[in-house]
Amino acid sequence: SINTRMTIWKNKIDDVLSNTQKYRKHFNKKREVFDSKKITCSVSGLAINFWHELDIYRGKIYHRAYSPKLELNIPTITRNNRSTPVNFKFKGRDYQCDSLKETVQFILELIKDNIDAHDEHEINRLCFLDCIGTKSELDFYYDKLSQDSNSTIMRNFMKINVSNNEKEPLYFDNTGSRRDVLKRLEEIASLFSSTKDFEILN
Repeated sequence: SINTRMTIWKNKIDDVLSNTQKYRKHFNKKREVFDSKKITCSVSGLAINFWHELDIYRGKIYHRAYSPKLELNIPTITRNNRSTPVNFKFKGRDYQCDSLKETVQFILELIKDNIDAHDEHEINRLCFLDCIGTKSELDFYYDKLSQDSNSTIMRNFMKINVSNNEKEPLYFDNTGSRRDVLKRLEEIASLFSSTKDFEILN
């Protein structure tokens, strides 16, 4: 993502600024080698004709395409799942929850604290979302989905501690992938002025 790439570059720049002697020494060594003679890669034998092709690692000369630094500099890519920490922005501040479940609890708690339980309009807006409903409504949806797909779908509903206009408790559909659930949270947050600036960062 753009945020990940920006973080990598920022960390690199911070490293250069805090270790200027190390980078100056490396630069001077490269210039000395490049200016001294015709050079070739110690691994591939390729001629190194341009400055940007030259790399030096542990005293050996490499064509940049064969440099061991390529592997060292590739960031480890991890696949986000429901246990991965969630970073988000809210009210101009950055937050991190340890897991998806904790993030859901955070948003549902905000909704419960800020929604007017006596305002039918606000309750109706909340119930209009597919991911919000009574337990029987959500179960009905997944019963039909399971029947159509001929497979059992594991369900995960979380109580909001808010009731509909018939005084039935409402639940949030926490079923599915991390991405699906975070998208639902942003939909809920966008409904209310107190939470509309909620933004997922990862």
